[in-house]
Amino acid sequence: MSKLNVLVIDGGGRGHVLAWKIAQSPMVDKVFAAPGNPGIAKFATCVPINVTDIEALVKFVQENDIGLTVVGPEGPLDAGIVDAFQSAGLTIFGPRQSEVWLEMSKVRCKQLLQQHGIPTAKANICVSIGAVPAAIDLIGLPVVVKPDGGTEGKGVKICQTKEEAMAHARKIMVEHAYQTTGDSGNAVLIEECLVGREASIIVLTDGNLFVELPTSEDHKPREDGDKGDMTGGMGAYSPSPAADELAEVIRRDIIQKLVDACPGFTGVLYIALMITANGPKVLEVNVRFGDPEAQVVLPRVKTDLVPIFLQIAKADLQITEIEVDEQPCVAVVSVSGCYPASGYPKGKVIAGIEKAEARENVLVFQAGTKDGEGDNEGKVVTNGGRVLAVSAMADDIPEAIKLAYEGTSDISFEAQGFRTDIAQRPAA
Repeated sequence: MSKLNVLVIDGGGRGHVLAWKIAQSPMVDKVFAAPGNPGIAKFATCVPINVTDIEALVKFVQENDIGLTVVGPEGPLDAGIVDAFQSAGLTIFGPRQSEVWLEMSKVRCKQLLQQHGIPTAKANICVSIGAVPAAIDLIGLPVVVKPDGGTEGKGVKICQTKEEAMAHARKIMVEHAYQTTGDSGNAVLIEECLVGREASIIVLTDGNLFVELPTSEDHKPREDGDKGDMTGGMGAYSPSPAADELAEVIRRDIIQKLVDACPGFTGVLYIALMITANGPKVLEVNVRFGDPEAQVVLPRVKTDLVPIFLQIAKADLQITEIEVDEQPCVAVVSVSGCYPASGYPKGKVIAGIEKAEARENVLVFQAGTKDGEGDNEGKVVTNGGRVLAVSAMADDIPEAIKLAYEGTSDISFEAQGFRTDIAQRPAA
């Protein structure tokens, strides 16, 4: 069998770890990434095509004998890239546009979970700001206020008072502060605030069978102690002991029911969970790999994922079990300046990546980076809020934490920030 050329559509940390994992497959000849980043460019060919320029991506795949395309972010999925590729007779891993609502509409996802008896938080759906006060009263404080549509992981807030909840609902519905895709400002969910331990599991499915990847936990708040503004993720670790203890329950009551509720869905189901005293409950469902969860999950997967991607792309999954490294993995994310607020600096030279990568069992996955220009030519510079993640594997979590922070300390750039307590939550 001839080897495949593979295209990864992504330019961030998730794309880096996906391309890195795919490049290890004996089935693969060349790896391309659109648009990629300087870290990916070390072992793959980066092409300057935007992730949502579907016409250009189809043309590139046709002209470069690409046998498999893997999509990282939700944007191109929501734009219909899978439909366009399939119409052109091209093999692509990911859900069709008609299936992306699972992530893009928290309201519809909540309705699906409720209709199929999948454990989740109690919630009221509000389509007008006037309906919010009664919804808050019905659920009871504290409440979680969520915008309906795709907001790139932002806009969810735990509110301790009715005034705080109303103010945040106005920010979503009246000011449209978080509107990025779809109808994100047209409705809000007022949810009960679940108490417990957050975890997640990534499932690959062809709409019939599924394969589970290792569990993980991430740290969304910007500051130590899980305080501060919500971000796309400041770090993660795998496995999640809390989720692993309830693996059979999660498989039976959540994963299987969700797959059964979405017949014909192909791609990734990223299931965010809260492990409560009453069992695991679904917080949300995404249709792509988590970031930075992928940076701790994929390094632990020993099985070649390329055959699984191909089988799912053809709606014929046959591999339903994978081999997982017993060693845990920890990732620490370095961010720029005032992230997650806007206005963080860009173009700052990053030093020490090679030093960190030289450490045994340490990996650096670049995200918001680019090649420097002018006086910085030949150097890597910052180009986003979340700049990179340092992942480390070891015999136990404390040693993996130590290695991840040693690698992080090797790296420096102006206005660098990171949390100092990743993977150090108290035992459940």
